[in-house]
Amino acid sequence: MNSVFNTVMREHGRQSVLGGAAMALKKAYNAAKSDCAEHLTKILGPDDPLPAGFLQKTKSEEVIMCICGLHVEEGLMVQCGGAKCGVWQHARCMRVADTRAPHYCHHCRPHQVDREIPLDDYTEDGHQFYLSLMRGDLQVRQGDTVYVLRDIPIDDKHPDVSQKNGDKTDSPKTKRIERKKLKNIGKGKSEDAAQNKDGEVRKHTYQTIGEIAVSELDIFRVERLWKHKQTQERYVYGHHYLRPHETFHEPTRKFFHNEVMRVPLYEAVPIELVMSQCWVMDLNTYCKGRPVGASEQHVYICELRVDRTARLFTKVSRPKYPICTKPYAFDTFPHRLKATRTYAPHEVSPEYLKPRGKSAAPAEKNKITSNKDTKKKITPLAVADSSKVN
Repeated sequence: MNSVFNTVMREHGRQSVLGGAAMALKKAYNAAKSDCAEHLTKILGPDDPLPAGFLQKTKSEEVIMCICGLHVEEGLMVQCGGAKCGVWQHARCMRVADTRAPHYCHHCRPHQVDREIPLDDYTEDGHQFYLSLMRGDLQVRQGDTVYVLRDIPIDDKHPDVSQKNGDKTDSPKTKRIERKKLKNIGKGKSEDAAQNKDGEVRKHTYQTIGEIAVSELDIFRVERLWKHKQTQERYVYGHHYLRPHETFHEPTRKFFHNEVMRVPLYEAVPIELVMSQCWVMDLNTYCKGRPVGASEQHVYICELRVDRTARLFTKVSRPKYPICTKPYAFDTFPHRLKATRTYAPHEVSPEYLKPRGKSAAPAEKNKITSNKDTKKKITPLAVADSSKVN
C-alpha cells in the first residue's frame, strides 16, 4: 500500500489534491498498523512474527522543508511552531529577523512568500546573485537541471502563439538579448554594446513557443543566477548536457536509454528560455528511487562527461549537486532497479559489419578456392584461342 501512495505522490506531487490525499491516507494507514501491531502479534503467536518492514521506523528525523527547495542545514535555521509540524527552514529564505518570535511555515499558515532569494554575492559588474529566481510560475534554483529553449526565430513555421490576433509586430515577450552577447557580459566587456538594437531579436521564449518536443530542448545545469542591477532582467548560468546521438563514438557503443553526458560548455542565458524542470542523477541514486515530484519521463542518468569536441569520454567521479535521499524528499523503490546499457543511437546492421576471428576464415578460404577454380577454367581457353590465331 505504501508503494501505491508513494507512486501517487510522485506522479501528482504532494501539493496537489491527489498527492495530499495520498499523503494523508499513508499516515492513517501506518498509524493503524502501529495500533494493531500488538493485537496481530498475539494472534500470530511467537512462532510467526510480523513481516519485515510491516512497521515503519519510529526514529524521529528533523525535516528541512524550506521555500528554497534545498534540504540542507545552512546558516541560521528556524522551526515551525505548528501542531505536528516542526519543519525547519532557513531564516534567510523566510526573511525572519527576530528568531525569538513564534515562526510558522507557509503550509501551516498560508501566506504570500517571496521565492526570489538574494545572496550576499555580486558579479564583477555589480549584479546581485540569487539562490532562486522565478520564471513565471516556475521556481528556478541553484543546482537545478532544466530544459532550455534553443535559438528558434519567430517565422511562419514557428509562429508566436502569444499573439492570438495574428499581429506580427514586436512584443515585449519576444525581445531578449542574444546568448553570445551574454557571454561578453560575463567576461566584463561593455554592456552597452550587448544591449544595442542588434541584440534585440525576435526569437522565441517560453511564452511564445507553445508546445515543443523535449528532444528539441537542451538539458542545462543551473549553477548561478543573477538579476541585472538596472534592467532587472534575470539570467541563469551553467553548463550543458549532451544526449548520446550528439557525441562522437563507435557505432557499437551502448548507452542507457535516458543517459546524458556532461560537457564543459558554459553559457549564460535569459531565464525566459527556461521551459521546465528535469532531473539528472547518478546511476546509484537513479536505481534507488526518485525525488519527490519527479516525473519519470524527465529523469536522466549521468555517469560520463565528454570534452568540448564530444569525443573523449571520462567517468564523473562525484556529482557536484547530489540529490537529497532523505525519506521526506525522496521516494525509495521497494526493490532496487537494474539498469543496463542497451541503447545504441548509431547501431550498424550486422550485415554491414566486418567479420572477425575464426568465423571469417571459412569465408575467405571459399573465396580463395573459387578464385583458383576460375583461373584453372580460364587457362585452357586462353591457350586454345592463341593456337587459332597462329
